[in-house]
Amino acid sequence: MPSQLLLSPLVVTLAAEEKQALLENGPLLEHAGIEVGDFGGSTVLLRAVPCDVEQADVEDMLVEIAAKLARGSRDALSEKTEWVLHSIACRAAVKAGDRASPQELMALAEKILAGEVPPFCPTAGPVCSS
Repeated sequence: MPSQLLLSPLVVTLAAEEKQALLENGPLLEHAGIEVGDFGGSTVLLRAVPCDVEQADVEDMLVEIAAKLARGSRDALSEKTEWVLHSIACRAAVKAGDRASPQELMALAEKILAGEVPPFCPTAGPVCSS
């Protein structure tokens, strides 16, 4: 997944088990476009995030992923990759109540109708009804 380096790396404080889970899953996170490093104590340094993640959401995204990894809710790497990418996609999705210009909404509608974008959200719900 394409990632973007943050202009200023973000220091994120986590529970010890969440931090450990992130550091143990470095290759998985890098595959998903997330780059984190140990910053000492209970903190990590977030250096890069997937291109589609809004700047305002990066810390919440990392905390959410760290909690899921710490719970060990999935064992297989491919399954972990799937739900990490799912979490990222869900955060990047346009949601009801989001502010968007009419031009942005029209461009999105055109992409959906042209088949360039799937007609459902990352959680498999429909984006429109017929």
